[in-house]
Amino acid sequence: LGKNPSSGAVPLWSYMLFVGFHLPTWLYTSLHHLKDKAMKIPAATEVEPGWWVGGRYAAGLGRTWGGVIDMTCEFPEGCIKSTEAYLLVPCWDGVPPTPEALER
Repeated sequence: LGKNPSSGAVPLWSYMLFVGFHLPTWLYTSLHHLKDKAMKIPAATEVEPGWWVGGRYAAGLGRTWGGVIDMTCEFPEGCIKSTEAYLLVPCWDGVPPTPEALER
């Protein structure tokens, strides 16, 4: 969808060309995030000391991340300014990346 692999930005033309995809995706994700906040479900969880797994709204935690592996193709990366290393591995839901893609 045109996402920049170094900045994590989605270009304006992508939103315009694929509005039928972006709009419902953003709406669903926003509503889901509000529900999660109401239920006190965190945007990221520490799974091992120093290792976090998070989602679209992890930037709201205000943390500095050692690295971010961005596996979305439809959302801009919100943590790009607070991470030391960034890797874009765009995936569609339910389709995991290959080990080779993660080891770049």
